[in-house]
Amino acid sequence: INAEYGWTTDDGFCGVFAASIATAFLPPTGALGGGVYAIAVYGGVVLFSALMLYQTQSIIKGCERTPYNAPYDPISASIGILHDHYKSVCQNPANSGQWKTKIK
Repeated sequence: INAEYGWTTDDGFCGVFAASIATAFLPPTGALGGGVYAIAVYGGVVLFSALMLYQTQSIIKGCERTPYNAPYDPISASIGILHDHYKSVCQNPANSGQWKTKIK
């Protein structure tokens, strides 16, 4: 999902991340705390679902636009979705400096 539609996935991730930080300080029994808790939980589900839908639609569009005799492998493209999510979960924290070790 890109900025063409008015928001990016980074905006959604930052919103869910901020809501999850806020749940540490607001009790979920109150109105504000319950709303923030719902954003933290269900916002992540909605964001993940939107990413999966966007990437799946990209694969389907690629299949429809590829000529009949041209090679296109939708299975490898589907595995690419899994690889993208693996990268975002495992490699981005490593690149941000959280898991860096000091080399002497």
